[in-house]
Amino acid sequence: MLLGTKIKEEGNITRNFRIGEVLALMGDTGLTPASVNYGLFSQTQDSQNITNTTTERNLSRNGVGSQIIAANTLIVGDSFNIKAMGNISSLAATVLTIRVATADGIILGTTGPITMAAATSKTWTFNANMTIRAIGAPGTADIITGGEFVYSKNSNANAETLPFLTNNTTTFDTTVPNNIIVTAQWTTASTSNSIYSNIYNFTKTY
Repeated sequence: MLLGTKIKEEGNITRNFRIGEVLALMGDTGLTPASVNYGLFSQTQDSQNITNTTTERNLSRNGVGSQIIAANTLIVGDSFNIKAMGNISSLAATVLTIRVATADGIILGTTGPITMAAATSKTWTFNANMTIRAIGAPGTADIITGGEFVYSKNSNANAETLPFLTNNTTTFDTTVPNNIIVTAQWTTASTSNSIYSNIYNFTKTY
């Protein structure tokens, strides 16, 4: 059964059910519920190369689906995942910050400043999980975001793993549309500092 499935209740009353309600009904009948995981957005071309700039820029580009969550559609417990990977080069000791944010600049999660090791055309991966803990206007809405940024460095080809956990209880707003993006920002403008994504997927997990 799909989101918005119409089911007849007692007294021949028909109404639309949310997917969570459908799964609960299936559980009551002993049926095995289908997965609630479904894709929202999948990037189909490389992102812009963020290089020789200190401006914060988007790590995703054109694709199928949407990264926009409509106003007043979130409920407590809704959860999402962003997975991305791509290519990175960096000078030793330069600083990079990765953020999960809305297109309006509301920060939902951040690695904080990362002091980079030297890397030349290496692979990076990013994984972030988000859960809605309360809905409403800023000061009431609550979203927690956690994950990790991983990249390979030149030295011994070792991978550096940078975990993060961010709880926004002050500026997040579920009463307006939220365009969820991932950004990157260098503190030093250099052609030797560059990052772009080849793969970027946004999924609803609960």
